[in-house]
Amino acid sequence: MQQILAGKRIETLNLHPDESYCGVLANYMKITEYKTTRYDGNNNIVIFSIKAKMANLNNFVLKNSYKQGIETISSKLPESVATFYAIIPSFMQNLKFTYFNLESEKFEKLLIPIIVSDDSVVTQTDLNPYETSNTSFKVTIFAFFAFLFLLLFKFRKKKKYLFLATVSVGAIIYLYMPIGKVCVRSGSEIYLLPMRNGTVFRTTKTKQEFDKIKRLDDFVKVRLENEKIGWIRYENICSN
Repeated sequence: MQQILAGKRIETLNLHPDESYCGVLANYMKITEYKTTRYDGNNNIVIFSIKAKMANLNNFVLKNSYKQGIETISSKLPESVATFYAIIPSFMQNLKFTYFNLESEKFEKLLIPIIVSDDSVVTQTDLNPYETSNTSFKVTIFAFFAFLFLLLFKFRKKKKYLFLATVSVGAIIYLYMPIGKVCVRSGSEIYLLPMRNGTVFRTTKTKQEFDKIKRLDDFVKVRLENEKIGWIRYENICSN
């Protein structure tokens, strides 16, 4: 016996997103924290946290990033919190994307200003669980004194001012120098972020030596041979 079920009219809305649409629909979505650091000579890495309500954050994607991913995500309906990373060209001054607001039924724009920091890339929980470096501030101070002493040397012709300017320049160079070399075991994973469950972008095939920049807890920040920056677990450090 055949039975015909009565249909139900469902209202639909045609979306016409532009290239900046990130694929997320939400009642609301906002950026809570963000940070940018240098990835290599041509690219920066942006780390940012998003808080959203009734959202599909797992579908978040950026069309202007050649590499990206989700570092952490936590969903306790109706709210979700996630931390993402994106590697973008260094010439970009802002990272812009839109999401579709289910309540207003409109696309809304979010923007992250790109301000490159020399400090370590960071993770969830305020995007900075580690100590914050004041390297940039120190460099600015030493640069000011270097200029001042050179100016004094020009007008007063005293060698002590030239000496002090040289010391100031030397201090700037020292701040940007790696603190030494580090030996890394074969098969060691190199992370984008200093996180145990972070994204691995390379694995060493042989025992290698890299410039050591700093250590944070169980990770060592290194400069690779292609000038990229990565993080290695301290347990993978070997003796020469």
